[in-house]
Amino acid sequence: MKKRFILSIAAMLLMMPQVLKADGFPRYYELVQETEDLESGKYYIIAAVPDNLESLTNRIAYNGINTNNHYGSADRVSVPATYIIDIGSTEKHAVPLKFIQNGEKWNLYDETATEGSQLIGVNTSTSGDDQHYLLADANTESDKTWNLWHITVNSRIATIQIQKSNNIYYMRYDSNNYNDPTSFFRVYSLTDNKLRVMLYKEMETVNADTYYIAPDPGTLGTLYYSNKVLMVPEGVTAKTYILGENKDKVYSHVAYAPGDFIPANSAVVLHGTSNENKTYTFPVTTRHTPTRDPDNILLGLDNGGTTTTGVEAEDANYYFYKLTTKNGKNPGFYWGNNGDPFTTIAHKAYLAVNKLTAAKIQAFLLDGNTTPTAITTPIYEAPANDAVYDLTGRKVNSSQTLRRGIYITNGKKFVVK
Repeated sequence: MKKRFILSIAAMLLMMPQVLKADGFPRYYELVQETEDLESGKYYIIAAVPDNLESLTNRIAYNGINTNNHYGSADRVSVPATYIIDIGSTEKHAVPLKFIQNGEKWNLYDETATEGSQLIGVNTSTSGDDQHYLLADANTESDKTWNLWHITVNSRIATIQIQKSNNIYYMRYDSNNYNDPTSFFRVYSLTDNKLRVMLYKEMETVNADTYYIAPDPGTLGTLYYSNKVLMVPEGVTAKTYILGENKDKVYSHVAYAPGDFIPANSAVVLHGTSNENKTYTFPVTTRHTPTRDPDNILLGLDNGGTTTTGVEAEDANYYFYKLTTKNGKNPGFYWGNNGDPFTTIAHKAYLAVNKLTAAKIQAFLLDGNTTPTAITTPIYEAPANDAVYDLTGRKVNSSQTLRRGIYITNGKKFVVK
């Protein structure tokens, strides 16, 4: 029963994170800074632009069509980090528009609107001021063609315009006062004194699981992507690790706190604050390129498979370790197959240590500290043919079972528990 429990914990710690679209809340969006960021089939938020782009911690964003006047309603959304927008709740939130490319122009769809009236554009059946309506009927291909938008983004400001007959219309926020949330998004033939807009693109996200190991506080897991920069969500910290000066202990080295960005090609240990198993959602950013920790000793594989140092010819010279527990406690990096390469799941971290350095150390235990402090003394397997001494310097018979205590062989200490 105990063995089965240990194996189940090991399997949980190695579960693969899944790539998914953020259907729930919070949702994460990243500021579009150039036209090339527009991508067909993706979802975008339209937000009003204040005079000073950096002065406000929130934006007024489109959140659906007002059924009484067909204007685009607005609501506030928060910006907790640079260029990242986080939609606050399911009761009050921005409504993303789906962008569909048509040549060099775009159709914008509000999938929350009534079927047949989901196209964002100039109303095709009215004239004059009525054409300020934002919602256009989209029952025919002709309607869709009439309402193709030409979108350009320059210095983060989006110019969204549509040409109907001889007139050009622009999407704007109809208030001159950014702090007036009762105003609407509408279509204007004149652009003077109306707030322009920015676009935010919904970010790809990946999930990573962490697991509670009693009686230690918090949860643990691992994460690795070779080509994705990940934003750390609330409730978890990601850490790189290094070997200590004596090469027999490991230390946390760089800690990525919530709101920080984990560089691409960085294998990390996740330390969650929850005291129960928890899944964390990590947004993928394309706007940040942080420098990875060059001293990080953790490795990972995008596709899973047999662990490797990355140089196959060197693998025979290394021991390989996976994050797991012993007897349901003492989480750490334990060697998987007597130190030989083992099979790992995609996007999880593992540890590889040169055999001369590791000297048959079976585990590097984690102490859960958030600052660089020594890891618990590792378990050590003494070589069968080497002399073993106790702390008084007396030689002991290593061919028999050793009592609990600290012993020395080849100048190194090891512990028998």
